[in-house]
Amino acid sequence: MKNVSLRTKMMGLCLFVTLLGMAGGVVGFFTLNKVASNYRAITAEDLPLIKILGDLHGEFRELRIQVRSVAFEGTTSADVKKYVDLTLPQIEAIEKSLVEYEKVDPEAVHRATYIELKQAWMEFKKFGGELISKTNNYEKERDQIVSMIRDVCPVKAAAVYEALQKETDINISQSTASVSAAVVSEDNGKTLIVVFGVAALLVSMVFGYLFATSVSKTIAGVASNLTNAGYSVADSADKLGQSSEELSQASSESAASLEETVASLEELTSMVKRNSENAKEAAVLSDVSKGAAEKGEKEIHNLIHSMTGISKSSRKIEEIINVIDDIAFQTNLLALNASVEAARAGEQGKGFAVVAEAVRSLAQRSAAAAKDITTLIKESVSQVEAGSKIADQSGEVLNSIVVSVKKVADLNSEIATASQEQAIGIQQISAAMNQLDSSTQTNAASAEAIASTISEFNSLAATTQQLTGQLNKVVYGGEIHHQGPDATSATKTPVKLAVASRESHASPKNVTKLKSRAAEAESILPFDDDDKGKIGTVEGF
Repeated sequence: MKNVSLRTKMMGLCLFVTLLGMAGGVVGFFTLNKVASNYRAITAEDLPLIKILGDLHGEFRELRIQVRSVAFEGTTSADVKKYVDLTLPQIEAIEKSLVEYEKVDPEAVHRATYIELKQAWMEFKKFGGELISKTNNYEKERDQIVSMIRDVCPVKAAAVYEALQKETDINISQSTASVSAAVVSEDNGKTLIVVFGVAALLVSMVFGYLFATSVSKTIAGVASNLTNAGYSVADSADKLGQSSEELSQASSESAASLEETVASLEELTSMVKRNSENAKEAAVLSDVSKGAAEKGEKEIHNLIHSMTGISKSSRKIEEIINVIDDIAFQTNLLALNASVEAARAGEQGKGFAVVAEAVRSLAQRSAAAAKDITTLIKESVSQVEAGSKIADQSGEVLNSIVVSVKKVADLNSEIATASQEQAIGIQQISAAMNQLDSSTQTNAASAEAIASTISEFNSLAATTQQLTGQLNKVVYGGEIHHQGPDATSATKTPVKLAVASRESHASPKNVTKLKSRAAEAESILPFDDDDKGKIGTVEGF
């Protein structure tokens, strides 16, 4: 080592440090490349697949709405044709989404969950074909169509929803795995870079100590640079600490807002459940009212039938009274003829004339009574006919009431079903918000951990400055010297920068930046339901 020149030793030292730096750079390059590859996999495959599955969910929901509309009470053949025409574009959109999904992920055709999804969709599509074929004769096949929609359709649709959820869970787990792999790669790269940096620093310090006598001026310059670097590191650590505190505060505020949102969703869920229960009770009451109305309709029909019988009997009585009136008239004529014959007979026919007169009187009384009875019967018949008409009108009104009650019962049943589905949907949203709340709290905890790490980093920077001061003492024998006229200003400048950074972080402009970042995050992950199947964007990547 004594025969080796100082230049050679310094070049060897520089070469060694350079090799360490190059190794650290290579490690950092490959680490960053691996991290970028993982994020590219997320943006190029996972997020598009999740978006397509969201579109499939929305399109299938629209298809179910059109199919279920066929079963509504009062639907005509024209309405059915309109609903059937609306289902065809939905079916084409679903088929197109499946083809696009297979283009993005060709391996999906061999995956069990995707095969289950395709099979469930083909079963539902086959069911839809059978249903559409029956709508050609809607009036005759209506009861069977309604039965298929209410009994078979939910089972087929549930199978499709379940398969969609399984496929979505797989893609989400793949995305999560990619993110975890990227984080692990990033942490490993940071660790390797720190290790290489620390190794280079230690080697440099050892060689510097060995060559302290011959290269004191050079080492003094290096010590001065290290001092300035220490101040810069302290300033950077201070800025990073302030940023981590702001991030922690923003995460805490986001967690509080999410907790309030979750509480509101829980209240909304309870209200929807209560509405669903009230709708079920209303449906039960409607069924009871429908039964009572149908019973009243039967009683009105029986009353009409009885009134018709009474009217027929009254007409028969009227005919019999007419016969009696005719008989009385004939008897009166015969009595008159008998009186004429008795008058011709003289004294011998007086007795016969008295009898004839009595018979005539009875015939006249019978005729008068028959007329009175006829008048009463006619009035009775007219009143019975009027009552029969009123009963017919009452039957028609009651029949319309029965139809209306049936419609109300069907609508109450639909409302109860819709309320139940809304309750399920809100529960799913609440679960998602709970997961997001958990993630936000995790981010807040991570920000606090970063703040703690930065505090340790500040301590390490202070230790580095102390070591540099000791190195200056070793080089100059107890006095601290700085090379160059700008050494003092270079030492004091980072302190001023640190003060300025504190003021800039505390200014209202920084709050405005945080709000704008929150708005950007809200635009990337929207919580509204304006567009069907909306998952988010990849602009952040």
